[in-house]
Amino acid sequence: MPPKSRIIGITSTVPIEVVYAAGCVPLDLNNRFIESRSPQELIEIAERAGLPSALCAWVKGLYGAILTSEVKTVIGVVQGDCTHLQAMLEALLPDGMEFIPFAYPYDKNRYQLRYEIEKLMERFGVQWDAVKQSKHRLDVVRAYAHEVDRQTWQKNAYSGQENLLALINCTDFKGNPEAYQRELEASLTQHAPREAGSELRLGLLGVPGVISDLYEFLESQGARVVYHEVARQFAMPDFSEDLLEQYTAYAYPYSLFGRIEDIKRETRLRHLDGYLHYVQAFCHHQIEDMTLRKHLDLPLLTVEGDRPGVLDGRTRTRLEAFLDVLKNRSTPGK
Repeated sequence: MPPKSRIIGITSTVPIEVVYAAGCVPLDLNNRFIESRSPQELIEIAERAGLPSALCAWVKGLYGAILTSEVKTVIGVVQGDCTHLQAMLEALLPDGMEFIPFAYPYDKNRYQLRYEIEKLMERFGVQWDAVKQSKHRLDVVRAYAHEVDRQTWQKNAYSGQENLLALINCTDFKGNPEAYQRELEASLTQHAPREAGSELRLGLLGVPGVISDLYEFLESQGARVVYHEVARQFAMPDFSEDLLEQYTAYAYPYSLFGRIEDIKRETRLRHLDGYLHYVQAFCHHQIEDMTLRKHLDLPLLTVEGDRPGVLDGRTRTRLEAFLDVLKNRSTPGK
């Protein structure tokens, strides 16, 4: 276990090549929150500390994750992600936490992005050669995660939840890229392709959700998630030797229309039948729903979540009705 001073919390995907080049260990606080034994307890810790009840549960979960992990340095994305994170992180400053801001330029300006990355490099005391070497090392692991993704939609070898976890853990590689690579390699030897049935093929748009039994329920109804829009982006699907090009191709923190183009391309490739758009209660990303509906051609159902837990009865009914519509609409996967 590395010393606490070497563990760097991150609130979203950032250029972790810099963190690893410095010999530090990134900790994705989102994963820490949702994979904890009691995510609800982390939310309650944040509420007892004074965070409003009418605030996104993810922000409160991140706050609780920071307090319980004893992380003292956090890289927070202040442009290109959650609008509440900066205020939440500033609330922790009196407790001795170092807050390192990172901003993705909305217009994908390479000079501005380079400036932001070099600010991180200066803070961690590393040069470009070390960062590029770190990128090469991490890209090898990312390639294994994308092979899991390919075998999910092309060979039906993985469930939707297995696919999600393989991609989403590329945000920090579980703090140990070599060990995570071995985990993915072992997984690829254990999962055999299976023949495609009549299952509906779904794309899950938006940020990863807090509903714990969503995949189990969908598969019980004859549907599988074979495309995770945002989680796939976390694993950097557009490989490039150039670090700046990699983080400008990373679609999530920029315009929604760049994401829409990626969704359309993957829809055709993966033969999707419809979309679920997960939105978090009290989150600004909810506004994106009407734009997605306007520009995407396949049926879309919006699923809202608040606190971690299982599907409620109303959402189950809506999902069942939506899947029935898809089944009656066309031959699945065509």
